Amino acid sequence: MAGATGWRDWLLFRDYLRVHPEAAHRYATLKAELAAQDRRDRVRYRSGKAPLIGELMDEARAWSSLA
Repeated sequence: MAGATGWRDWLLFRDYLRVHPEAAHRYATLKAELAAQDRRDRVRYRSGKAPLIGELMDEARAWSSLA
């Protein structure tokens, strides 16, 4: 199925945030800061989240390999 890996990654990301409240807090804080800067600039909002999402996704993949 096309895109199945992408969905698995996002589910892993969700599960990681549920188990790691400090990571969830970092992500929520960044999202709030970016939204406050300009609620209408979706491109800036999404690109601003990308580095942290990448970092947290790497952590989530490492975490899942331990489970």
